[in-house]
Amino acid sequence: VVLLEIALAFVQTCVFVSPGSHGEFNDQPLLPGSVWFRLLTCTTVIFFLDTSLRILTFGLERYWNRGRVRHCFDVLSISALCAMEIVVCCFASPPDYLLRALLALHISRGLCLAHHIPPLRYLVALVAHLVPVYHQLGFLLFLVYYIFATIGVQIFGGQIYEGNEKLNGSGYAEAAYWSLNFNDFPSGLVTLFCLMVVNNWFVVADGFLRVTNKSASIFFVSFFVITNLVVLNILMTLILESSATVQQELQATGEPDAESDTPQRTWSRGAREFVLQRMLLNDDERLDSIVSGTSGHLNRTPTAGGSSAA
Repeated sequence: VVLLEIALAFVQTCVFVSPGSHGEFNDQPLLPGSVWFRLLTCTTVIFFLDTSLRILTFGLERYWNRGRVRHCFDVLSISALCAMEIVVCCFASPPDYLLRALLALHISRGLCLAHHIPPLRYLVALVAHLVPVYHQLGFLLFLVYYIFATIGVQIFGGQIYEGNEKLNGSGYAEAAYWSLNFNDFPSGLVTLFCLMVVNNWFVVADGFLRVTNKSASIFFVSFFVITNLVVLNILMTLILESSATVQQELQATGEPDAESDTPQRTWSRGAREFVLQRMLLNDDERLDSIVSGTSGHLNRTPTAGGSSAA
């Protein structure tokens, strides 16, 4: 049924963007009265009945534990499809954006095929285990952005604007990078992102050097070193290290079964901290951490008389 839904959505999209309409989109296959809309609505009804029968058969708690990620996606996507199709049918002439969003939601149902393709199923399980790890260095990257954006607004605020004579003949003006500035905090974040991905960062930096002085290069070089050479390298190392760890864990416990009645496990905080310690600490520091953790556990162990050990 999922394959049928994807095929119908694909054909509907091809008709929607048909070159025979002389460059204009053909909205007819998206309208509620079209054959394609009715066929896709039938697939939504099938999904709704299938999910409802599963919940009635297994119970909500058991159904949820048989595959939390997959069933959560099913419930949310099917509920959204039902609600949007009901809303579309209530309009005599539905808004164009609502029809396109409905078609995109049908196409997103193709993610369910990952459950039936072993390599994709393993990849999804791997990413689900690694998501709690990524946010730690992601938060560190956000702090770096916040600090440099705040400093950049104080130093370069109001220096970049169209018509500034200091930028005449520069690559910055020729490329029309006027939106890359530190005149406000959001623009500063966008500018820092362009610097991080090394998108003509020397052209952007040259523009700021022209409106200030050569000492401004310290700001851009320090951001490049901290972000690209330190934080992103640590992030990539963490991804590789934790990927290997999770791969060993999944191979040891077997491939996760979405139809199991037991609740699915997530990667514990202790396992994440072990990976971080393995990356960032040397052998002596890790040993000290283990010893201190063991001592703290022994100090909290109650004695026979009910008091804690000294």
